[in-house]
Amino acid sequence: MSIPKVRFPIFLLGLFCLQNAHSQPHPYNQLGRAVFESFRDRDLSKFVENSVFALEEDEFRNLLSAIKNDALIAQLREGSQEDWSIVFAKNWRKHWRHIAKHLKSQIGAKAFAPILTAAKADGIQWQTTELTAIEVLLPVKLEQGHFEVKRDTFTPKVTSIDTNDTSKTEWDSGTLYFDRGLAYRLRMDKSTHGFGFMIGKKPEDSENRFDSGIQRNGAGVGDILVEFEKRRWPSDTLSGSSLNKVNATKIHEELTGKKPSSETLKKLADSSHTVNEFVSEIHEKHFPSHLYYFCPDRKGVGGTICVKDSNDLDKPNQRIDLLLTFDFGQPKRSYQILVREILSTPRGPLFFEKPKWLGVVGSQVGTN
Repeated sequence: MSIPKVRFPIFLLGLFCLQNAHSQPHPYNQLGRAVFESFRDRDLSKFVENSVFALEEDEFRNLLSAIKNDALIAQLREGSQEDWSIVFAKNWRKHWRHIAKHLKSQIGAKAFAPILTAAKADGIQWQTTELTAIEVLLPVKLEQGHFEVKRDTFTPKVTSIDTNDTSKTEWDSGTLYFDRGLAYRLRMDKSTHGFGFMIGKKPEDSENRFDSGIQRNGAGVGDILVEFEKRRWPSDTLSGSSLNKVNATKIHEELTGKKPSSETLKKLADSSHTVNEFVSEIHEKHFPSHLYYFCPDRKGVGGTICVKDSNDLDKPNQRIDLLLTFDFGQPKRSYQILVREILSTPRGPLFFEKPKWLGVVGSQVGTN
């Protein structure tokens, strides 16, 4: 008996892939859970598989050759001003040999066992723990009258060359890159006290502040938790289909949780909008790609925010520190592990520094 082949229209296949990608957890969340489970299950192999030591030689070379990270490129240059391709060819094997020489037992002794030892000292029984949060930790300080948020830049463009053959590069001016579907914990330094950190749709405009997905403690100090929602495609809706009041209402309610205003429906009735155009308008209004961070009481303190999908590669390959929070005991107490220096690689995100045990923590924004 033969099974007949089912042929889907191309646009349906694209729609299925889009919905499937948006339903997946963010890769950093997957990494955080895998690292936590490696400790919980005492699984050294799983720990190593999610670290830089999982890379093959070709993968490591390809990662470094195309790395979108100014700080790492500067380190690899080691002061050389030669063309990047020449510097890379000279230096990459040295860094690879440093990684390749580590035995699994050494990795376990230096990076894995210390977490288990510290947890044991705090009385942790891993099988009764519960992972409650996976967050990118972003320290924020005020430096020279400007919010400085932990980040890595990438400056690929040369904008002009003067008569002395000196190139002028278009440097990053404080842009922060956030991924949708990933929680960020902005940890405000003492230097920021008295300088409110606000996010808005317009620069330096507190009247247009953006609060969706942003949690504060209400006192104007302490951590700020930011998580921008993923842009979703409405269910049971075909791309390119025509728009009417019925499906417009359904789409708006599904994506925003609210019915569209009568003004919106009237505007649609007087236009020739397609479903795609309507969804795009909702995305830009409720799930914007471009925002601003600023201090409402002081001009020139902030900068721009770019919100990206996890698979959008048009951004720096930033080193990320991931904060894992889990509960244990009766009454429950919260404990944390910091997974450090995570980079996107050909194998997905991997951590490049040994994790750090932070131990028990008190109440904080975003936790009960």
